Amino acid sequence: MCIRDRTTIASQFVVGGYVSARLVARFGVDPLLLTGASMQLVAVAVFFAVTHHHPDPVLVTASFCLYAFSNGFVFANSLAGATSIDPRIAGSAASFLGAMQFLVGGTITIILAELPTRNFGYLPLVLALLALGAWSAAMVVRRARPS
Repeated sequence: MCIRDRTTIASQFVVGGYVSARLVARFGVDPLLLTGASMQLVAVAVFFAVTHHHPDPVLVTASFCLYAFSNGFVFANSLAGATSIDPRIAGSAASFLGAMQFLVGGTITIILAELPTRNFGYLPLVLALLALGAWSAAMVVRRARPS
């Protein structure tokens, strides 16, 4: 993967956050969080299908672009949702969420670095588990909030 591809993928996170910010007033935080988590599941399914057979660089980049785009929805709306529950502890909620993101990201990085790699190794499985976790959390939040 060349530098241009990495820049393209990283820019999709910013684009996803921008699109999410434009849509949040119309649809709300929870539906966009669920949409982002669902997009992550689709991106992981495409990534797994591509890497399982023959890793085509264009399709790998496209699946990562979709995953990064959906992260713009998930990150922004999870932070907004976490800080909106009780405005008195919004700072603590934001700090806790940030700490959890670093903790999970660091832990997964260490685990993936220790696993044997062939092609993409366990990355598709780990991304699938993370996407499923985000989707499950979005579903729990959706059901727990009063209508």
